Amino acid sequence: MIIVLDTNILYESHFEDPSFVALFDLLSRSEDDSLVIPQLVIDETVNLCREAIAKIHKTMNQQIQHYHRWTRENLLSPLTDDKVQEAIATYQQNLVDTFRRVEADIRPYPKTLHEVLVAKSLARKRPFTEDGQKGYRDALIWASILDILVETSLEEVTFITRNSRDFFERERDILHPHLIEDLHENNIDVERIKVVKDLHSFVDTYVKHTMKKLDLESVRADFSLGLGQYTKGDIENAILQALNTYQYSDEIDSHDVGLPPEVETINVSYVEEISDIHTVDARELTSGGWFINATATAHVDFDFFIYKGDSYILEEETSIEVNDYDWNDHYIWAQADKLVEVTLSLTFNEQTGIVTAIEINAFSPLQPYRTY
Repeated sequence: MIIVLDTNILYESHFEDPSFVALFDLLSRSEDDSLVIPQLVIDETVNLCREAIAKIHKTMNQQIQHYHRWTRENLLSPLTDDKVQEAIATYQQNLVDTFRRVEADIRPYPKTLHEVLVAKSLARKRPFTEDGQKGYRDALIWASILDILVETSLEEVTFITRNSRDFFERERDILHPHLIEDLHENNIDVERIKVVKDLHSFVDTYVKHTMKKLDLESVRADFSLGLGQYTKGDIENAILQALNTYQYSDEIDSHDVGLPPEVETINVSYVEEISDIHTVDARELTSGGWFINATATAHVDFDFFIYKGDSYILEEETSIEVNDYDWNDHYIWAQADKLVEVTLSLTFNEQTGIVTAIEINAFSPLQPYRTY
């Protein structure tokens, strides 16, 4: 299998995350699986890093100016222009070095004619948007995938992307019909390519079954006592910290946390406590560590927005508290404390007895809520 990663998979994750550890574990022991990264994906990822660091730089300078207004004390920012450029270069080098270590193929830009891409844009063909104004870079990534499928002739390709809107059929985890048309035009068997919505789902479906399964009862016993040097309380604190610092890149679905569908842009503001940690599955990594899927119960404070025209739900849903009724002319800013089950992955170093990384995969409601 050839595995292709989209920009959103690289930028929104870390190589230390359990899902990346499991992917690299597969590549280290399998001669039948390989990783391909389009050069465009690397360039986009580095540019996103550049924009993020520039934003941090600007914010730090603004805060220093505010500090000066209050205290008249002059501070120097530790993040100089040279330091910014050095950080970006280091990030780019780390990307390339990591892919070299796993023998990934960094694929150059496709030689697709501009006329072809313009025609797709004018015809509103995916991955271009419905107005045809956006999607050029996505179209180049798709062109790279088509080239891979043509060149390899028989090998299967799995494309991992969070961009379901432009690559997937609506509300289904399959290719959009426009992209299937491209496959037919190039005489490519549709069954040779799969699309997966995130790296965790790929690991769960394609990687875990290739790893040695650990005795679940022994792992559960270890969890009840702790893992190596970690007590159960240490593990709970580590998960709690991960929940409070985790970058929730995807908008949380209201149904998954027991909120009415009218609420919008749900974010985790604070996680109060963790309990009832249970091991669902445990696998052995070639490094000797463990890859563990687990669940935990959490009290979570979510904040979100409600369109003022839907404010009737404030009376019907007693858990919702208003932070600011006049957030702007159209929206209310509110919050709610919910009891949810958190599904997560973690990696554990058996030799050192340390939980090395935690990754949050999903939420599901535990307290009863009304079906709307």
